[in-house]
Amino acid sequence: MLLGFCLMPNHLHFVVQPKTPEALSAFIPIPLPVDWNHLLETPLSLQELSRIRTAVNRQAPFGSPDWQTMIAKLLGLVSSLTPRGRPRKIQEK
Repeated sequence: MLLGFCLMPNHLHFVVQPKTPEALSAFIPIPLPVDWNHLLETPLSLQELSRIRTAVNRQAPFGSPDWQTMIAKLLGLVSSLTPRGRPRKIQEK
């Protein structure tokens, strides 16, 4: 058993590390990709990390833009996808 942490700094969780990937399948109802271990060990790019941090800080759904919009509407989180602050005034010419 390992002590893991959540993206929120005040949350700790106990995590069970299975001895084999097959042992994990009892907890996850979908099949894992063939290169699962490689995906876990590959570091995130700066762009991916920035997108995750933005989603966490804004409490917004994380995923493709279409999926984000659909889930935000479903869960009432549309304001988490809009720019922060008051809208800018449109300057007349």
